[in-house]
Amino acid sequence: MPPTLTPTRSSTRSARTPRGSVYLTIISLGAIITALALGSLYTAANAFRIAHIEQQGAEARSTAESAIRATLAHMRANATWRSSTSGGSSTRSLRIGSAEVEVTLTDPDGDLPSSSLDPVVISATATTSNAKRIVRVTTLPAIHPLGCMSFALASSGSVSFSAFSTANADVNLYSAAGFSATLATVNSNVYTSGSISGGSYRSTQLTGHPSQSFPAASVITDYASRATKIPLNALPSLLGTRSLSRTLLSPTANPFGDPDPLGRYVIDCANSNINISDLRVVGTLIILNPGSGSSISGSVNFEPAIPGQPVLLVDKDFTINLSSSTLAETPLVSTKYNYNPTGTPYPYAAGATDSDQADNYPSQINGLIFVRGDLTIQGSSRLGQVIVSGRTSISGTLNLNPSSAQGNTPQGFYNVQMTPAEGGWVNVYQ
Repeated sequence: MPPTLTPTRSSTRSARTPRGSVYLTIISLGAIITALALGSLYTAANAFRIAHIEQQGAEARSTAESAIRATLAHMRANATWRSSTSGGSSTRSLRIGSAEVEVTLTDPDGDLPSSSLDPVVISATATTSNAKRIVRVTTLPAIHPLGCMSFALASSGSVSFSAFSTANADVNLYSAAGFSATLATVNSNVYTSGSISGGSYRSTQLTGHPSQSFPAASVITDYASRATKIPLNALPSLLGTRSLSRTLLSPTANPFGDPDPLGRYVIDCANSNINISDLRVVGTLIILNPGSGSSISGSVNFEPAIPGQPVLLVDKDFTINLSSSTLAETPLVSTKYNYNPTGTPYPYAAGATDSDQADNYPSQINGLIFVRGDLTIQGSSRLGQVIVSGRTSISGTLNLNPSSAQGNTPQGFYNVQMTPAEGGWVNVYQ
C-alpha cells in the first residue's frame, strides 16, 4: 500500500497567519484612519481660516471703497474743500466699523489748492485684524455751469420793468424773487421762483421755477487779485466823480501802465463815483467799491479777450445807461482816438487794424456782465449776458445777446465735481 504523507511542522506553520501580524495590520489601519481624520480636520480648519481671511479682506476692500465714495460726496458738497488743504497731499484717519481707514488726497502737480481743475488721486487704506487693503482712484474735474448761466438775464432779487420799457431776448429771463411789468413790453420767456405781476409779457410766464445758483461773493475779488491795477488818481475827477473815457484797454493797450496780457484791469474806486463812457474794452474791466452814483453811459464797445470770459465785473450797485449812437473815433465833441491800432483789431482777434481815426463801432457790451449788488439798466442798452446778485430795474430799451458770452464757462461761474476717471479704480496689492 502506498505510503501515508504526514505534514511536517514547518509546512503547517507557514500556512497560518501569525496572530501578531493581524494586530499590526489592525493598528496600521487605525493609524491611517486617524491620520485621514486629522488631515480632514486640519484641512477644514485651514479652509475656515482662509475663508475668514478672505472675508476680512473683502470687508477691508469694501470699507476702503466706501471711504473713497464718502470722500467724493464731501468734495462735491463742499465747493471750497481745496482751500482747507495745503501742499501736494492731505491725509485723514477715521474708523469705519471694525476697520481703521486712512484716506489720502494727492494732486499730481504737487499743489492741491492751486486749481479746482487739477486731477486728484484718492487713496484709501483699510486695515482690519487680519487684512489690509488699499484702493486708489484717479478723479477728474467735471465742470457744471451755475444755474444762472442758463439765462440771458438772471437776478437773485426782483426784476422790474418800468412803463414803456422794452426787453428783447431769445433766451429766457430768470428772477429768484419775481417779475413786475406794467405798460412794458417783455419779449422773452420769464421764469421765477417767486411771483409775476403785470400784463406786459408776450411769451411764456412760469412761476415755481427751481431756485438757481449764483456766483460766490469772492468771485470778483478773485478776478481782481489777478488783474492789472489802474490807479484811481490816474483818472480825471470832476465834482468828485472820476472819469474813464476816450481810451482803449486791451491785452496790448493800457494808457495807464503796462498792458495786461489777458486784458484784465481793475479800478478800486474807494467809494467814489466813477463814470465810464466813450471807450473800447477788449478784456475784463473790474470795478471795486464804486460810489452809489457810478455808471457806464454814452457809447462804449466791450468784447472779451478770451471767448467766454466776463467783460464787466462790479461789486456794488451800478447803472448801465448806453446810447444807441456808435462809438466814433472822431466824435462831434472831444478828441479823436484810434480804437483799433496794431495789436487790437476789431472785431477781436481776427478783425482789422489801422492807423486812422475815422472808424465807428456799435455801442454795446458783448459778453458776460456780473454785478454783485442792484443793477439799473437805462437808455438803449445792447448787452450780452447779465447776472445780478441783487435787484434789477429796467427802463428804456434792453436788447440781450447772450450768444456774445459763449465760450468756456469762466472760473467762478461753474461748480466742479470730481468724477472717477474711466478705469480709474485700482486695487493696490502689497
